[in-house]
Amino acid sequence: MVEDMHDLFDDEDYQKVKCKTTCIDQARECIDILLTKGPTAFHTFVSVCRVHCKWVADVLLNEEEQAGKSTEVDSSLPRGMQELSLSNKEATDLFEEYEFIEKIEELADFTVAHYDRIVEKLKFTEEQKSQLAQIPDNRKVLRFLQFWRDTNPRPEACNLVRCLEKTVKRDDVSDMLREFLPAGTAGPRLGRHMKIQDMKMCDRNGLATALSSGSDWKIVAEAVGIGNNLIKLWDIRRQVPMEDVLRTWEPHTDATIGKLYEILVANNMAQYTHYL
Repeated sequence: MVEDMHDLFDDEDYQKVKCKTTCIDQARECIDILLTKGPTAFHTFVSVCRVHCKWVADVLLNEEEQAGKSTEVDSSLPRGMQELSLSNKEATDLFEEYEFIEKIEELADFTVAHYDRIVEKLKFTEEQKSQLAQIPDNRKVLRFLQFWRDTNPRPEACNLVRCLEKTVKRDDVSDMLREFLPAGTAGPRLGRHMKIQDMKMCDRNGLATALSSGSDWKIVAEAVGIGNNLIKLWDIRRQVPMEDVLRTWEPHTDATIGKLYEILVANNMAQYTHYL
């Protein structure tokens, strides 16, 4: 097959393929090289497959026809609203969980400065401030969080967690919330504006491996604008295709932790957000 793709493969490419000892390794090397040859390489590959391996060409072309069912992030949602809100029941259940209450009660109280900054950052109304001021021990973490829950019909946990981490630097409280809150409700642990290329390798490898175990990586690939031809080639190779997605997307200006988090949440993949 390689000989028939002389428009794409030079002598060096040919030797790279031929030096592989098994057919599977040769096929993988061939696909790796094709991925570097531009957008027309896919159709050249399919044309050659029609001659040497017609069933492969039929599968690829059939998948191309079915490619219209991509799932994309709903861009009509305001920025910052792609996190999930807690339902009233979820918020109530959280504060009835014995282990959560026990651990929260062990944490140090908010200082007066922290208390004031959180109230200001979360935009409590004057009425809410007055109500909170009348609660005994209102700087205790548990009392404060219970009031926050009771005054929000659908609590935006992401705003609270972000305030704890960025405004008052109470990571002990935010870490506890992240441990017990439902996936996708607390917002990204890493900086929302952090570039994908700056992720720690342990987080990046964990995310790529988890998404590559099924077909979820294809949804992410489509959402970030990767073409169907590349997705098909990566699917054939089936190593860690999500890493290929990240590597291809990361040079773009919108390749941020916040954007990836929103894509995962909007496409019912919140279970992967703990890597972010």
